[in-house]
Amino acid sequence: MCVDFAWKEWEQGEKKWAIRNVKLRMSRKLIFVAGLLATLASDWLFPTEVGAHLGKMQGAYDREMSKFRTLLFSFLSPAEIVATACINAQLDDLAVDLFTHYDQFLEMIGTVSTRKHLEELKQEDHAEDDTFQEFRQNSHRFQGVLESMFFDPVSPFSARTRKYGLF
Repeated sequence: MCVDFAWKEWEQGEKKWAIRNVKLRMSRKLIFVAGLLATLASDWLFPTEVGAHLGKMQGAYDREMSKFRTLLFSFLSPAEIVATACINAQLDDLAVDLFTHYDQFLEMIGTVSTRKHLEELKQEDHAEDDTFQEFRQNSHRFQGVLESMFFDPVSPFSARTRKYGLF
C-alpha cells in the first residue's frame, strides 16, 4: 500500500495528493488491520470449540483449522474481518467507535464536491484547509481506537500484538 502511494505520488506528482493521503489514513489502514488480524487472531474470527479433546490428533486438527480459517478470509471484506474479530473478542464498544469514524470517512469521501475538492487540493495548502483538517482529525480518532485495540493491556489483542506483531 505504501509502495502504491509512493508510486502514484511519483507518477501523478501533486495531483490528487490529498485524496491519496486520506485514503491511506483510513481505507488502506483498515485493509492493513484486517490482514494483521488474520495473522494474529484467526481464532477470534472463526472460533472453534471442537478439538480440545483430540489428544494426539490436536496438531493435525489445528493445522487443518488454520487452512480452513485462511480460506474463509477470502470470502470476507476487510470491514467484516475487523468487525467479526472485535465482536468475537468481546470488543463491541471498540468496534462501534472504530466503525463510527470509518462511516464518517465514507460519508465525507462519498460527497462529490468534497472528493473533487480533495483531488484538487495542493499539498502546501492542506494545513489551512478545513475539509482536509476534518478528514485528518477523524483519522486521528480512528487511529486512537486502533491503538486501543492492539496496545491497551485489557484488549485481548494486546499480548499477541506485542509478541507477534512487533520486532
